[in-house]
Amino acid sequence: MAEPYKKNGRWYVRYKDGRGAWRDRATRAQTKGEARRIQLEIDRKHERQRLGLEPLPSDTPEQTFAEAMDLWWSEHGKRLRSSTIRRFMEKHLRPESGRCLCRRLATGSNPSSTPGSECWARSR
Repeated sequence: MAEPYKKNGRWYVRYKDGRGAWRDRATRAQTKGEARRIQLEIDRKHERQRLGLEPLPSDTPEQTFAEAMDLWWSEHGKRLRSSTIRRFMEKHLRPESGRCLCRRLATGSNPSSTPGSECWARSR
């Protein structure tokens, strides 16, 4: 376990998250002892997640790929000079992946081997 450290007048704790990656977090602790207690609580929580006793937090919201495409288009796509990307998205991406949840795409799982993956079913 890493020791809490002080930076710019704030106490920080370093811990391994539920996926095993090292993270740093600023705390409201006033003393090093208080920061150690906070770190112990955080370590216990993430250790339980690594052992599978508690669920991991979700990094991606529950939205479909089609909803994510629409959001991207409204925020970034409209600024493009050419609108051909929009036609490409509608023709090739939305029919294939539109109903898939973004979480499934973000995990990199093989769509053809995922049981119950109706969004990847192709009619050829």
